[in-house]
Amino acid sequence: MNETEFLELWNACVESAKPILDDYVPPTDLTATVQGMGLDSLDTALTLAIVAEVYGISNEDGASMPKSSLQEMYEWIQKHKTRDYDSVAEAMKVVA
Repeated sequence: MNETEFLELWNACVESAKPILDDYVPPTDLTATVQGMGLDSLDTALTLAIVAEVYGISNEDGASMPKSSLQEMYEWIQKHKTRDYDSVAEAMKVVA
């Protein structure tokens, strides 16, 4: 998945983890920070767990996933993932 698709996947994971999206500010690019999106610590933890599951990253490895920006997270995932997908829809079938 490229960076644009990763943003789309991130939003899908947030929507899966966060039942009420009133405070959520969807990122427009990978420079976005988790804190700037209006996610609390539980929202963040659940979203990261879903992202890790989608990419086949173990809980142990997922605990060291960077959380400062989506760019750092994307680059880290590219090095640690054990799965990849052709589309966001295909990736999200993992959590459905």
